[in-house]
Amino acid sequence: MKKESITREFTKAVLNKTIPSDPLLFFYSLKASSKGKPIKPFLHQAHLLHHAMLIRPVRFLIADEIGLGKTIEALAIARYLELMGEAKRILVLVPKILREQWREEIQRVGGEVRVIRSGKELEEKLRKRTEGYTVVSIDLAKKREHIDKILRVDWDLVIADEAHNITPNTQRYALLSELAKKKDRHILLLSATPHRGDTKDYLSRLMILDPTLVDDYKKLDKTQEFYPRTHDTVIFRRTKDVVDELEGEKVFKTCRFVATVVDITDEERAFFDKLENALQELIKHSKRGHSEYSVQALLAVLLRKRASSSYHAAVKTLSKIASRANAPEREIHKDIEKDIRKLFTWGYDEIDFDEDEYEIDDIVDSIIDRYAPYLDEAQRRALREVYDFVKRIAIKRDSKLDAVAKIVADHLKKNERVIIFTEFVDTLEYIYRNLPSYLKHYGIEISRNEILCLSGRNVEGCQDKKNIDKVGKEFETSGKILVSTDVASEGLNLQVASVLINYEAPWTPIKLEQRLGRIWRLGQERNTTAYTVFLANNMDMDVLESLYRKITTIREQAGEARPLVGKKIYVATADKLWNLELTSYEGDEKKKISEYDIILASLRKELSGYSEAIINMIKSLSYELEKKKVIPKARAEKIRKELARIEGERWLNKSNVEEVIKKYMKMLGAVEVHSEMLARIVRHKKELPKKIFVKSKDKKVYYLYLAKIKAGNQVVREVPVIIDENRVLHGVSLLEWFHHNVLSGEFITADYPLRRIHKMERIRIETKLKASLEIKIDEIWRRYRKYEDSLKSRGLKVDKLFRGFDIYLERITDIEFLPEKEFNKVKFIPPDLLDLLDGVEINPPSDDYLKLFDRSFLPLEKLVEAEKRAMEFVMKLEEKRLAEKYGWDGRGSTWNVEDVSLREHYDIKVVEGKDERYIEVKGHLPLLLTAEITEAERDFAEKHEDNYWIYIVANLGAGEGNEVVFKIFKPFNEKERRVFLVRDEKDVDVTDTVNVTITTKRRSLISVRN
Repeated sequence: MKKESITREFTKAVLNKTIPSDPLLFFYSLKASSKGKPIKPFLHQAHLLHHAMLIRPVRFLIADEIGLGKTIEALAIARYLELMGEAKRILVLVPKILREQWREEIQRVGGEVRVIRSGKELEEKLRKRTEGYTVVSIDLAKKREHIDKILRVDWDLVIADEAHNITPNTQRYALLSELAKKKDRHILLLSATPHRGDTKDYLSRLMILDPTLVDDYKKLDKTQEFYPRTHDTVIFRRTKDVVDELEGEKVFKTCRFVATVVDITDEERAFFDKLENALQELIKHSKRGHSEYSVQALLAVLLRKRASSSYHAAVKTLSKIASRANAPEREIHKDIEKDIRKLFTWGYDEIDFDEDEYEIDDIVDSIIDRYAPYLDEAQRRALREVYDFVKRIAIKRDSKLDAVAKIVADHLKKNERVIIFTEFVDTLEYIYRNLPSYLKHYGIEISRNEILCLSGRNVEGCQDKKNIDKVGKEFETSGKILVSTDVASEGLNLQVASVLINYEAPWTPIKLEQRLGRIWRLGQERNTTAYTVFLANNMDMDVLESLYRKITTIREQAGEARPLVGKKIYVATADKLWNLELTSYEGDEKKKISEYDIILASLRKELSGYSEAIINMIKSLSYELEKKKVIPKARAEKIRKELARIEGERWLNKSNVEEVIKKYMKMLGAVEVHSEMLARIVRHKKELPKKIFVKSKDKKVYYLYLAKIKAGNQVVREVPVIIDENRVLHGVSLLEWFHHNVLSGEFITADYPLRRIHKMERIRIETKLKASLEIKIDEIWRRYRKYEDSLKSRGLKVDKLFRGFDIYLERITDIEFLPEKEFNKVKFIPPDLLDLLDGVEINPPSDDYLKLFDRSFLPLEKLVEAEKRAMEFVMKLEEKRLAEKYGWDGRGSTWNVEDVSLREHYDIKVVEGKDERYIEVKGHLPLLLTAEITEAERDFAEKHEDNYWIYIVANLGAGEGNEVVFKIFKPFNEKERRVFLVRDEKDVDVTDTVNVTITTKRRSLISVRN
């Protein structure tokens, strides 16, 4: 093999062994597809992966804040478990709106993924194949007709996103509980809001992860030591502040939250006043209690929600309701409660879509179709009057769309991309169709390929959610504006935009945070601005004054003579958005409020009283965290300390890591860190050679070990490790050592047996290696041991879940540094033959000689000289052998040695009695143990293999007495081939010591003749 090929293959082998052993390095190999943006490693993600590389089973609740990359963290763990052979069948349970996001991310890391979109597909796909990633809506999987099919599969890893939606006494919880009963199954739960003020809900999710916990919520909650023991063992939570501190830079740029008040026209004011009066009349008899779930209250809330989105959406809803006929009376309160829970959620991820529902509008239409007929004639007449009024007046200019156009124009002139979010397809369609004409008033001509539209429904000009990849690429390259529903845009990479506009004000803090998190997240390189537009009508002003100005820290912008748009502008920063000083939270669990309750309170003019309740819900997390220590409060210095122990402080600066990786990339023909190349290298297993010889000034030996970390009988991590000057090196340090000491110089590899080490020396080395590794990882295991032992001793666990681990060492490679003379010997002579060739002066071939030989371009005079001297040597060698055996008198009658090179396809014919030997002679002035055979010579050799020999006479240039001669009998018969080394005129059988390789090179001769 050529030197370049040896170097390249060895480089790959070093990376193949080292990258999977190190959490930070592993992230650099995670992106396996050319699709999507690069995956940039962050220290908090490497820290979590470090735990997953040690603890079995892997059962974590990943509770990082919105925008910190929980999906990538989970997939890094999944890919690692795949690599270790622990996860072949992976089930990903997600809200329906997140299916495409997970498909895209799984493909980005190189996973084989199938998305199940219907009950029919579930039946078919699970019957055919279960290996790889199966992504399915949890609300499809939980159904009675499907749950058995899910449970029949022996899943190795289950990932459940938005796990706060998995609550006790639900089908979702029943499904996860069944899947978790198998204690060695890996389970990852993901949620940015793991505790929403309900202790039982939160504990139930911990009990899914650890089924050995006692089924006693009160006992768990009241035991002071319980929650702290779950921190950084079962639940991991990191915040944006922690990430910034860990990285030593402002990873999360400034995000401004701007609320602007827009004046409206007289016609608009008249419409909204009439609508408000009609809605208040509709709910007049809906008092607190059972009647809150009346048809009248539900439809009024729905109309109010639609009116907050757009004038256009409100009018369409009025039209639908007013046109429905009466229906017979029946008891429908339970149906209404179910629909309210389904639609009016705290977060977009909680919306419970049926299989045939793709947008919020689908649920809205269904509610109107089913409930509008229950309005009495007077109620329908009141709504019809509002609708008729709209048709009579002419609203020439939409004040909200005009204000949005002005904001968009201002940012487009600064070369910033803008995203406009709305909950409803009706509003989206209206914005997409009319925004370009409004932009013209502010000097912006926008083409249709520059304004993109994404919807879960069929809208003319819009892309369907199935084309989300296409939309993402177009937005990044040519797009300037993206108009999208919240549901459709889930999974779209939006960091390319720095401006977000909430076309309607979100009614809950979580929905607002979810929208902010779409652009204010990892990967965003610019300062961002999020606008929310309020109209100067009574309804919007009540929401602004009674809700937003109370629960958030927005303050009127000072010193700005003329706001960009509207009458007033209020500003806050996203990192300090919530007004947690509003109330004093004492920890009492009050009645839960929903989005429905908030909107209904707005209609009743009681919204001000709800602001404290909302803040209490937000503060409940803080209360639990601070007083009961329910949720971990991650500390950057603790995470950094743990990572520094395993990685080394120097490598926490990722630029240092990347500098080392780039050196390896350069050796493989790449310029920058090439994640896709690293992913391929990691996937295709390569073994390191047993022997590495390096040319050096000094003679020394290093022993490379593979530390196998076992949890029970399962090898969970393999760490290549070496000792150099009492330093134990692994991970990036080992890569740097290999590059500096081996790859940067001249080296050769061989698969010969490892050296014998004296027993005491071996014990000394292995004791030091094991002790060093135990120190690096023991702190983590101590935490899990305390979790198990402490909770069991307090009666909080009935059994152990996590397995302890041990370290086993296997020596895999010897790295011998040799002075030039010794190195030249091992470079061209198999090590086990070195003793036989002791005292031989070596004449090594130069790199130029090897290149010329490989291309058959050696100078003719050198070839002739080598062949002549080799022929003379072999003739004398054979003559002397036969003369000693038969005497010189027998020459010509009993034996003979004849040069036949000019007439045969071999060089020397030896006759010994009735036997004949056909010898092909190959000579080299340097020590080169290679013979090049022509096609004709090979044909002859194979036809006469019982009599055929090749003699390689090398090292002729080192002077008389230093010749190295190998005899090969039946060279082309792999099974019967024999190899002999001639020493002191005797043949030493070295067949089992050396490797013979045959490479075929084809050449064509083209001649020009008369």
